Amino acid sequence: QKTEIFRKLAVKSTSGHRAVRYVVPAEIVINDKAYKTHISLTDRMNMRRQLLIGRRFLREHGMLVDVNINQELDDERETVL
Repeated sequence: QKTEIFRKLAVKSTSGHRAVRYVVPAEIVINDKAYKTHISLTDRMNMRRQLLIGRRFLREHGMLVDVNINQELDDERETVL
């Protein structure tokens, strides 16, 4: 989808590289509930996750993540591949 509403943000990746990313408004749906937010765009084609949801977003919306469940799903996926 095309938009002209964006801003640029300087970010530092986990590997220490600095980059400029575009940030666009978006609506994400989690458990049938829609949330308006902003997402930064980057090429995640070769990465395990297509989208990362930030800790601030999760905290602001009272969400908790059970990392054990996530690890179990990752383990199952690796077994199937």
